Amino acid sequence: WVSGRAWVSGDAIVSGNARVYENALVYENAYVFGNAVVFGNAEVFGNAEVSGHAQVFENAVVFGNAEVSGTAVVSWHAAAFGNTRLSGDAPTPEAIPSDAAKILENLLDSPVESLTMDGITYKKTAAKWERA
Repeated sequence: WVSGRAWVSGDAIVSGNARVYENALVYENAYVFGNAVVFGNAEVFGNAEVSGHAQVFENAVVFGNAEVSGTAVVSWHAAAFGNTRLSGDAPTPEAIPSDAAKILENLLDSPVESLTMDGITYKKTAAKWERA
């Protein structure tokens, strides 16, 4: 469902138990489905997909051909783009997206102290992220 000041436009689809609310935007050919939630000032656009129990919120953006699924979370000012695949269900190191460095870089100024992507935990030190 879509509520609040959220907006779904273009050929974008929100289906299943997915929720888009607050000021979130889903547009172009984006697809949000399953039990996924997109809220805050987040945007999902292009051919991006958000599914499963994934969450996209705050000022995060998911675009291009990116896929966010499982229990993955994209938040604050993070961006998942290009052919990025984020899934909270994949515990193997080889499942880390090639854009992981960009996602972590976007979180340097956030209050987030640790982050788990695809089963690998990263911890923030003074000015960089390191594998825990």
